[in-house]
Amino acid sequence: MRDAVTGPVDTLSLRIARFLDENYRPTGHRLQLMVGLASSAADEGVFVAAADASVVAQELEPARRVARIQPRPRENTLRDDDVVYFLARFGHEYASAIFGADSGLSIPLITRAAGDAGIPVAFF
Repeated sequence: MRDAVTGPVDTLSLRIARFLDENYRPTGHRLQLMVGLASSAADEGVFVAAADASVVAQELEPARRVARIQPRPRENTLRDDDVVYFLARFGHEYASAIFGADSGLSIPLITRAAGDAGIPVAFF
């Protein structure tokens, strides 16, 4: 698939944008969008750009509404326990969450924790 103006269409970008278009619905106190940063630096830019674009489309400010969840200092990957804790503690403020499938997280565990917090989540 090609875009006549920019060349090859990035399917990762399209999949993330489609998920966020369908699931990021900020209302009330649920205005935040959670981005679990991928371990790949190249993909990190795709995740953040898609999240920022979705937040701007809702007329919100990305600097205030996109939470970039990062590994602990001196670690390369997110920990399941840290993400589960974050979702339990702050999940009520989030409208949606996206993570890299290569993040090393337990997809069933994080999906269950996000569901318990009422957050649609996707792994790409």
